[in-house]
Amino acid sequence: MPKSAPKSSNININLLPKEGPEGTVNTGLHWLLTVGRFLIIFAEVAALVILFWAIILQTQKNNLEKSIRDKQTTIENERGFVTEFVQTQNRLNQIRQLKEAQFPTNLVLSEMLKLLPTEVKLTELKVDKDAANFNGTFQTTSGLQTLIDSFNASNKLVDLDISTLTTPSTQNPNFTFGAKVTIVPQAFEKDLEIQ
Repeated sequence: MPKSAPKSSNININLLPKEGPEGTVNTGLHWLLTVGRFLIIFAEVAALVILFWAIILQTQKNNLEKSIRDKQTTIENERGFVTEFVQTQNRLNQIRQLKEAQFPTNLVLSEMLKLLPTEVKLTELKVDKDAANFNGTFQTTSGLQTLIDSFNASNKLVDLDISTLTTPSTQNPNFTFGAKVTIVPQAFEKDLEIQ
């Protein structure tokens, strides 16, 4: 017959020890240990928060440094563009100033073409800022009268001065003349605004 298992002794493990004897010293000691445990827990939580915060700040610092380096590189790359842009802007300003300072001779030529009779043929034309000198030919005296009347009616080209006038000859069957008119720049301002 088999032997029966030996009777085991009763083992009692106390996982929750009871507090020691009650008294003011024991209670004070117990309270002090509890406060110490809470301080340790609080210190560990604070250390973890500080660790995570340090990691976040270090990451932001690294990102900021990288961003600064990238922007410095961009600025260095764009420096040539900025210089070129400023030079181009200066050139455009110079062109604008020259254009404003230069008198538009095309407007003077257009006005002269309106005023010249159809039978007058120009052989020479010189336009300055304040005067236009021209030489030409015409066939009849009525052409000369039309020329004088049209320039006298103009408010843009005034003071017609015919300096030379030759009559037809066997070598040249036409009248020839040399004249000068004064240009009034203010009268052309309205035409400049249209352009």
